[in-house]
Amino acid sequence: MTKEALFRLTGFQIVAADEKHVHGWGTLFGYPVAARVYKDGHLELLFTAKDGTVRTVRQIQKKLNSDAELKGKLTITATEYGTQNLFLFLVTLKSSDELEARHLYDLMLSRLSLFLSETEKISPAKNCAICDQDGGDMLTLFEGNARIVHNSCLHRWKNENMEKMETKSQTAGHLQGVLGGVLGGIVGSIPAFAALRLTNYVVWFLFALIPLGIYYGWKLFGGKLTRITLVFTIIYALILAFVVEVIDTFIILRSYFGDWVTLQDTLEAYFVSSPVRATLLQNALMALGATLVGIFVAWRAITKTDKGQLIEVQIAVDMAVPISAVDRQLSQCSRNEGENSYE
Repeated sequence: MTKEALFRLTGFQIVAADEKHVHGWGTLFGYPVAARVYKDGHLELLFTAKDGTVRTVRQIQKKLNSDAELKGKLTITATEYGTQNLFLFLVTLKSSDELEARHLYDLMLSRLSLFLSETEKISPAKNCAICDQDGGDMLTLFEGNARIVHNSCLHRWKNENMEKMETKSQTAGHLQGVLGGVLGGIVGSIPAFAALRLTNYVVWFLFALIPLGIYYGWKLFGGKLTRITLVFTIIYALILAFVVEVIDTFIILRSYFGDWVTLQDTLEAYFVSSPVRATLLQNALMALGATLVGIFVAWRAITKTDKGQLIEVQIAVDMAVPISAVDRQLSQCSRNEGENSYE
């Protein structure tokens, strides 16, 4: 069974395909859904909900496992919270041939529809992703998730972004971005410094706030978002992490040895052979390591550029699918349920 044939089970419109997978989006039970089929025959359906809990998803998985036909063939897992406080859950269907795929997909629809209707703790994201008003007439990929939008909102959003970027390219530079990044980094480092002072431990996730603070400070001050932003964010974040560690050590040394200890003395303690050098270097490496983890966690945000944002906007417009067209395809798929029309 080909990837395209398996994808047609969804009734969704294919928006992109390559050697590895086929994907597109549509609606199921009122949920915007991004569907993807891999060449190994796995079908993934990523549902976008406005709320939900991991516990509820696990309960639904337990109910699915109680069906002997679906056990081992169908899984549902909470993935992560998306943008705009969305809750995402992923349904994966595994099949070995065409007949099994068609049977399991129909069975999945009936079981999942029942289990989702039985809970009030998960509900579909039905509001327009742009204006946040109820309803919409298009489906598209918005900020990485399948979302419902109004066609008018989609094109207004595109025009606003193009005008904003054009104005920014004429007036903005990197200088105000650097200024905002410097201030944002200082603000982002305060929680990590406070944790060091209160607990004397490197709280890893707080160091993720340093690169985020730098990036959003740069963005808030209206600097151009380019590759220079990324390089500055990484280098300055590592410098700030070390500075936070040095200042914490400076305060500790002064509390033990008195006010005669200077910042220069503290810095020398990291590089000049002494009984505490190994401990100080270990703490500094932990702070730098935590910051690198923070950079990795924040990578999706801090790698966004003005050019990349415009590309995302254009993709959202180009790949938008009318909901009515998706519904007609899904209805046609249901009517042809008994026909062997797949490749």
